[in-house]
Amino acid sequence: MAEAAAEEQGLSNVRFEVESATSYQGSYDLICFFDCMHDMGDPVGIAEHAKSQLGENGSVMLIEPFAFDSRQENHAGLGGAFYGFSSFFCTPCSLSQEVGRGMGAQAGEPGMRAVFDEAGYGNFQRISENAYQHRVRSIRIVEQSRSRLLYGAKYDFAPIF
Repeated sequence: MAEAAAEEQGLSNVRFEVESATSYQGSYDLICFFDCMHDMGDPVGIAEHAKSQLGENGSVMLIEPFAFDSRQENHAGLGGAFYGFSSFFCTPCSLSQEVGRGMGAQAGEPGMRAVFDEAGYGNFQRISENAYQHRVRSIRIVEQSRSRLLYGAKYDFAPIF
């Protein structure tokens, strides 16, 4: 389906591959993780692998569900529903895999920061955020020698760029 869409658009400089989060090889300009890192059993290992596969000016883009920094804030309103979904789907998914970190969708910026710090990235900074608590879209950037990590947080699937 992706190949057909690319061909229909006349795009000859793209290709589509299916690999595990730690098996792809190459020198990539952009590695993307969309709403999945919190489900991974070994997010640090996955972040380390991504870093090792970046080209000279490559970037990692990470988009994760929004979560507040404290559990109390995540239990109220819509956050409570997301916390429940995460408890019954995301966390068990992670725990069933090798390493089994069990972050869940409510890890938020502190949890993602810890993962990427452990993986050797640095200077994790929030660069933008809007004022709507339950529809927050933000991008955070990590700069590391020649590479950077873009971190987006969202509650819906609307484009953030």
